[in-house]
Amino acid sequence: DCNDTDSTIFPGANELCNSIDDDCYGVVDDGLAPVVGVISGDINNCISLANGGAPFSIQPVQGALSYLWTAPSGAIILTGQGSENTSLYWTLSSAHTGIAGPISVTVQGQCGSTTVSADIHLQISIPVKPSSVSGPVKVCPGDQVQYSISNVARAHHYNWILPTGMNIKSGNGTNIIVVEVDSFFINGVMQVSAVNACGESAIRNKTINRNNPIAPKGIVGFSAGVCGLQGVIYTVIDPSALTQYHWDAATDIEINSGQGTAAIAANYSYSFMNGNISVYAENACGISSARTLAIAAVPAQPGSITGLQQICPGQMEVAYSIPVSPSATNYSWTLNTNLGTIISGQGTKNILVTYNYIIASSQNISVATNNLCGNSPIRTLNGINIQPSNCVRIGDGFSDIDITIYPNPSSGILYIAGATKELFAIQLKDMFGKRILNQNFSDKIVLPELASGLYIIQMLSKTGDIIYQQKIILIE
Repeated sequence: DCNDTDSTIFPGANELCNSIDDDCYGVVDDGLAPVVGVISGDINNCISLANGGAPFSIQPVQGALSYLWTAPSGAIILTGQGSENTSLYWTLSSAHTGIAGPISVTVQGQCGSTTVSADIHLQISIPVKPSSVSGPVKVCPGDQVQYSISNVARAHHYNWILPTGMNIKSGNGTNIIVVEVDSFFINGVMQVSAVNACGESAIRNKTINRNNPIAPKGIVGFSAGVCGLQGVIYTVIDPSALTQYHWDAATDIEINSGQGTAAIAANYSYSFMNGNISVYAENACGISSARTLAIAAVPAQPGSITGLQQICPGQMEVAYSIPVSPSATNYSWTLNTNLGTIISGQGTKNILVTYNYIIASSQNISVATNNLCGNSPIRTLNGINIQPSNCVRIGDGFSDIDITIYPNPSSGILYIAGATKELFAIQLKDMFGKRILNQNFSDKIVLPELASGLYIIQMLSKTGDIIYQQKIILIE
């Protein structure tokens, strides 16, 4: 009770037109304002490009003390101000730009006032074609998405037509709609046009497709040499944050973690030999085709062998190598023993070879890697040619000095005939220019123990100039 001194004033009492809050609701004379009906008239019309007018009215209101009409921008109240009937007037320039907005009337009664409005839309021509439609071009069942166009001049409302399986949830008739997609959607063309009383614009189309997932671009991770490995990581190339991924693996491969994501960890036993890991992209539209990676327990074929292929007979310490082979525990090199000897590096990725003093063409050297599960495929370097023409090209003598060195080939002792006083020292080099012997001149030279092959002997003057040189073949 909001007034204990007056028994007619209490919560739930009938409100009277007496400037008192009879029902204690907090509002004086509430609910006693005039009841006003809707505005009648051509609120949506196609008009001519000229001065003009149109009548508007409401039903007479009992107890009304006054009627106050207001017009939208571009128009004026011509007649009937103060009554339930009025006339709206517009000029030629107003007709050209169009008249749109509310026409309102406020009815004043003894106990309050009531205002009603109606939006009018008067145009001289149909709207232009809507601009492009913004919104996703691919959707899936269950999606709720928004599509919109920019407001179109002279448009009263917008007519949207959607493909089967797409339904307008909100915004129908406006330039922005919210659409729900159901399981019946496959694909189709969305259409929208702008409409007014003069007609409908040209239609703007937007093609919408089902967002079927595409197969992942590829899988990154070890494809060989996984014998006994644990927690081997495999990832999708260029994963999408909006996509789930389903992984399948051969029976002997355990997916340890990551199912449903773009990366997994896999475990391998020592009994595993080979099998596949596959991954599919998933979303609400379905599942893609698979991307598969073949896995082998043994190491992959080694990378290309680098090293000399054109060999001088008897050439020593020729280097060959391959890239590191992941998970390989041993590197096994093979060279025909008639060609030469692997003098160091067997079991590693780098070796040194000393070739025999022979002549041979189209030979090869090969390598395989292995781990506890077995051997990799073999990698071979072909085209190894052992020829004297591959030796360092040095002249056999100088035309103005008559010297003979014999025997040639030699088994370790050399004699020099025709020496002159200009000779001071002797040095011996291999075919790569490495100096092996350096001594004072003598007409007899006892060579140290050397591998069979081709060498260079040089005669030096007192000033250190080479005044004679010759190729020497050493044999066992």
